Amino acid sequence: MKLNLETLFSKYITQPWSPELSLGEQILATISLVALAILTVGLVFPLTASLRGRKIDPISNKDKEKHPEVIKTEAVLKTLPSSLQHLFQFIGSAKLVDLGGKSERDHFMTDAEYRSTPPVISKSPFVPAVLAGHLMRNKKDSALGVKYVPGDSITNMEGAMHTFVTPITKIVMTGDYRWSGSHGAAKLNGGREVILSAAIHPDFERQGVHAVVLPIVALGDTAIEGEELTEDFIPLAERFPPSSKQFSEALSAYEEALKRHMVYHLTKEHRLPAREAAEGIALGPEEANQLLDALICDDASHAMAEADEKGESGSISDRFNGVYVNLGSHILSLEALYSLYLQQVINEFSALEATLPQGYVYTIDPPSIFAAVIGVENVALLNRLQLLALKELNKKSPLVHLKVIGFNGYADPKCLDLYKVVFEDKEVVSKTSLFAGAGGKYSFEKAYALVEHNNSDAFGQNIETEGASSKDGVIGVYSDAAHHLQRDRNDLLDYIV
Repeated sequence: MKLNLETLFSKYITQPWSPELSLGEQILATISLVALAILTVGLVFPLTASLRGRKIDPISNKDKEKHPEVIKTEAVLKTLPSSLQHLFQFIGSAKLVDLGGKSERDHFMTDAEYRSTPPVISKSPFVPAVLAGHLMRNKKDSALGVKYVPGDSITNMEGAMHTFVTPITKIVMTGDYRWSGSHGAAKLNGGREVILSAAIHPDFERQGVHAVVLPIVALGDTAIEGEELTEDFIPLAERFPPSSKQFSEALSAYEEALKRHMVYHLTKEHRLPAREAAEGIALGPEEANQLLDALICDDASHAMAEADEKGESGSISDRFNGVYVNLGSHILSLEALYSLYLQQVINEFSALEATLPQGYVYTIDPPSIFAAVIGVENVALLNRLQLLALKELNKKSPLVHLKVIGFNGYADPKCLDLYKVVFEDKEVVSKTSLFAGAGGKYSFEKAYALVEHNNSDAFGQNIETEGASSKDGVIGVYSDAAHHLQRDRNDLLDYIV
């Protein structure tokens, strides 16, 4: 009988007599349960000790807003069973593992005996858990450049809310993603265990009735007054069938409520002014980049001197209050856009820091496709906002397990140098240097976990259905990721943090 370690260290280790296990697996699971109890001190102590080494003090009510990542990290540890923590802790992406001949998505999906673990779903506090579950379960099979269309379960403003819901899971890749004029994979003789972060990039791919993130950060003809959702919130698709007349009639008010909810949480004053309030004072793209570069490099004399003279030395979000930028034909609130990125990095890195004490290699591939509406030439501004959010997060709660950053600077080479300024204590390199093996294979030799992103949007389960025509598709075809993220798996929502 083949020993399935993934099964033994999955949630079934707490259910050794589960009918889903064969008799042999039941016996092995029972033995492993006893062994796990004996080895608890030896296995759990290193993980908890790594966090103790961060000298995390008890969080008082006064400090809670200053240490969101610490609170999230502790929440992840409290939520995840030790068996799942161990799976993450033992990932070392430099070495390959035997997969018994499996090499593509279908091999994993059609094997009834194959076991995988559910994702850790890290969300912002203002995202209702019921909405996070809806977003994970009700994506359509595929969405290539398409957002909400009538009959879909997930609406555009729900798609914007997905920006604040990040699934993270351990997967096995049978080919390393590579770009050589087109999307492809450097196929492996075995499997590489990596962490897949399915973080949703801010989606500026479409506008008008198809806009996703634009309505929550752009100024319109009238002001948007933020307002929180009611505690009895239920996704619209759970109230009415998506193809029904009732759904269509309720959609506009529903979308407005979600938009106001996000504006409430992304702005200090809980509102966005009308466009006319920013006309004439909004920065141009070059001025905005200079401002962000100055903040990244701690040059307070540039553009922020007036704020410093007033003693406004609060968070970066506070400094962006009332600062706007012209991108294309749109005026965006830098405060709302920066707050969006800060929420994203808190969600993602709290889970990574909690589960990867062995250290991790974080890779970044800025997807220009999601910047189409604001201009692909403005990807640099989005890159800097993400970096600035990481800087603020790292200052408040050091990312001790982050060891290496691999940034793909094909469209923004200067940003790689900015990462080196912020993370002087980390190894910051071009992402391509990490994949210098034959045919573009991962070549970094230290025993850290590699973190990859599939660069998907919020609407389609492309990782399960798409061919190797995008990064999402390549990772889907050449890994077991679709098995981990199956929309109908019973335990998909077990670990929402």
